[in-house]
Amino acid sequence: MRIILIHIRSLDIEQAILCDLNSVDSNPNSNYSHSYTMKTLIVIVLDESGSMSSKLQDVLGGYNTFLDQQKAVKEDQAKFILIKFNTTATPTLNCIPLEDVPPLTTANFTPGGQTALYDAISTGITMAEGSQSMVDRTIVVIMTDGEENSSKKTSKEQVKELIKKKESTGRWTFVYIGENPEAWSRETGMSKRNVVAYDHEDQGANFQMFGAAMGAMRSADILAYTGDGCSDGFFDLVDPQQK
Repeated sequence: MRIILIHIRSLDIEQAILCDLNSVDSNPNSNYSHSYTMKTLIVIVLDESGSMSSKLQDVLGGYNTFLDQQKAVKEDQAKFILIKFNTTATPTLNCIPLEDVPPLTTANFTPGGQTALYDAISTGITMAEGSQSMVDRTIVVIMTDGEENSSKKTSKEQVKELIKKKESTGRWTFVYIGENPEAWSRETGMSKRNVVAYDHEDQGANFQMFGAAMGAMRSADILAYTGDGCSDGFFDLVDPQQK
């Protein structure tokens, strides 16, 4: 059996190595095996401020469709963390199996208050740090329809340093879907190819877009461990028609 192992480091595919799995399996020093299943930690940092109520059903439907799509990926085992935030950050789900993640409803997603974006990102990273021994890589998705106005514990500079430190390990990917993505990229150091503008008109489309990229990243079609976690080209994995 032969398989293509793709190593993605930038917009172009840097390297493609055709591997003979028999020789890989016979090499005790090899990091790859056709029987190995990747383990991904998905961290969702989700805005629950008052402005998210304007198209609440779109948000709930988009999130729940995203969950269904990720649960359908069988080539990768995923754990899930959810942090909701408004005036404060609220840890909601902490490293549970993806298949056990419940849908969002009007009972457990109740928009109101302001936007403690920086505190929520810091909270998500701290929660994910405690689960690193169980996973191969971590994907942190930050989604907000507004800008920071309520954090008490974390500054933008601290967020920048946290992201830089985690990305440098080659096992963390950060994704931003929100206001002023160009400024966010510039001020936090995140790759321009990992940030997109929040769609206020079709809020379900925001989940569709990052869900498509995440599904591709977790798919065995890319024999997914890339060594640098695709950290600087997340949305390169999305069909242009889905952007």
